[in-house]
Amino acid sequence: MSVQFILGRSGSGKTFHCIEAIKSEFYRNPEGPALILLVPEQATFQMEQALTDDDRLTGYHRVRVLSFERLARLILAETGPPTLPVLSEFSKQMILRRLLQECQNDLQVFHRSVTRSGFLRQLSRMIRELRQYGHGPEDLDAQQQEILNADQPEQTDLVKKLSDLALIFRSYQDTIAGRFMDPDNFLDLVADRCPKAGLFQGGRLWVDGFAGFTTQQFQLL
Repeated sequence: MSVQFILGRSGSGKTFHCIEAIKSEFYRNPEGPALILLVPEQATFQMEQALTDDDRLTGYHRVRVLSFERLARLILAETGPPTLPVLSEFSKQMILRRLLQECQNDLQVFHRSVTRSGFLRQLSRMIRELRQYGHGPEDLDAQQQEILNADQPEQTDLVKKLSDLALIFRSYQDTIAGRFMDPDNFLDLVADRCPKAGLFQGGRLWVDGFAGFTTQQFQLL
């Protein structure tokens, strides 16, 4: 396997290069293995238009314009669905609401926000971002200890918030373990299944349009 980096400032033609390379490979062999263009979700339609804006290309099945989310769904469709029921965002927030109520007496800061509008959605988003960057409750514990060791009294509120978040995050993981799958773990599951996916056998991959990647996305790449 070889990797090629196309470098240049914004507007210097990196995306054009990728699209022309995909077209060239497709014209050379329309029946070959997959040609995958991986872009942010909001750019998929634009890239599909750019690829089909060519009179010679009346249709294609070899080329795939995918986001990480679409790629994950394709691989799971090929290798089999998750073995556990997948939580919806609503179900996730209901579990978090119950845990907040159960842990309310142990919470130092979050107990004041349990009934606040939008707090459950914000808490769910925080847990999602922690998962995306490969962090768990133990990392929050370590961060608390680091602040305490540095003897920074001005960070007392931050320590309390970290403590509450670690408590809820840990309780949430324990609650769903072996019972449900959090969709935030999809990319981890997909990364493990990539070697079994026929989509990648002999295929080529272009990655374009990202300002950065989460830890999960890096692992999948």
